[in-house]
Amino acid sequence: MSASVASALGFRQEEKGVGCAEQRALGFYAKCVVAAVLLLILKGALVTSNMAGLAVPDWPTTFGENMFLFSPAKWKGIIFYEHVHRLLASIIGLLTVILSIWISLVEKRRSVRIMGWIAVVMVVFQGVLGGLTVLHLLPPLLSASHGVVAQTFLLLTIAIAYSYAKETPYAPSQSGVFRMGLVLFVLAYLQLIIGALMRHHGAGLAVPDFPLMGGSLWPAPGILPEINRMRQELGLVPVDMAAVSLHLVHRVLGFVLLGFVVLIAVRTRGTLIPASLRRAVTVLGIVTTLQVALGVATILSARGPIITSLHVVTGALFLAASFWLVLRTYPRGGLRTYSKAG
Repeated sequence: MSASVASALGFRQEEKGVGCAEQRALGFYAKCVVAAVLLLILKGALVTSNMAGLAVPDWPTTFGENMFLFSPAKWKGIIFYEHVHRLLASIIGLLTVILSIWISLVEKRRSVRIMGWIAVVMVVFQGVLGGLTVLHLLPPLLSASHGVVAQTFLLLTIAIAYSYAKETPYAPSQSGVFRMGLVLFVLAYLQLIIGALMRHHGAGLAVPDFPLMGGSLWPAPGILPEINRMRQELGLVPVDMAAVSLHLVHRVLGFVLLGFVVLIAVRTRGTLIPASLRRAVTVLGIVTTLQVALGVATILSARGPIITSLHVVTGALFLAASFWLVLRTYPRGGLRTYSKAG
């Protein structure tokens, strides 16, 4: 990986050619786009949690009307969740186009300009993908892909915002943190995919008890009848072993991620680690703990819409924090330089 890529991810060089004031303004705007995307992810989670994905059954119109002219008086019940989600998605599309144009006008780094235009392509693709989920009546794989692309788009906006951050360049003492952070991020992204598949296949309560799993500390052979008996008592339909397996993998991987964060926290206690990085790892630990707690609460509340939605958006925050850790400890000069320094 080249030095230009490292520069694109935030390692400051004199040849950027963007004035300090404009650089700060562009960086602030990029951060606002990141915040807006997080809000959109929360709104999307509320749509799914309130079973409002087909509250507006047509697309790109809203009950046959221009969605931008659809009267607020009609934003009632679950229609509110889906319609506001669409409006917010459109606003973020506009914000992304403005960001890309702004970058193209003032930015000399080719890699950052490319990221800006990729963001435009992704936000358009995400909008079409969302429309297709409605037109095809929310097929699980398509709906899960919509969720995964949304959080991947979040990561891209974070990379753009980070390219204007004032961060201390890579130091050899952070090499171990980079390795662990990279593993953490890969596992977090895998957890995102598993969680999206689980959510849209209706497997969020495939195992309805906690900390036990089907009444046992560890899933035993023949666990499915007991799980379906418990689900019947809760008024839920039976599930198959595929749904149970998906749920259990998501649950176990959550605790694996928690363990990785603890290891990173221990690794960053040394005096050679910058204080800013230690504080960031502390924030990562808080987000991780909150996410695990919300995951447990999601089960115990039988997937209460608010708690479940908060679990989704906190998962996005966790993914973002792990990605930021990779960017923050990324070796200046690329992975080849890193292998020599580490």
